[in-house]
Amino acid sequence: MPSKLPISTLLTGVPRLLKVLDLQGAPLESLPNEIFELYLLRYLSLRKTRVKKIPSSIGRLLNLETLNLKHTYIPELHVEILK
Repeated sequence: MPSKLPISTLLTGVPRLLKVLDLQGAPLESLPNEIFELYLLRYLSLRKTRVKKIPSSIGRLLNLETLNLKHTYIPELHVEILK
């Protein structure tokens, strides 16, 4: 039986050149800080996760074009997302 690894463990050592990260259906309740180090990230999908809040650190992802929040528990976004 495969063991379950935390998402933050999977992101450790991930190249910062990553442009697409699809976490659809991942058992996430919050975003790992490692995501905010992916400066070239253009697409982030949190669809069907249990994430309830997007931290203001999202503003560090200056190249982010698409943030998929369908079927999440996120009621509002920080203004930093618009920067």
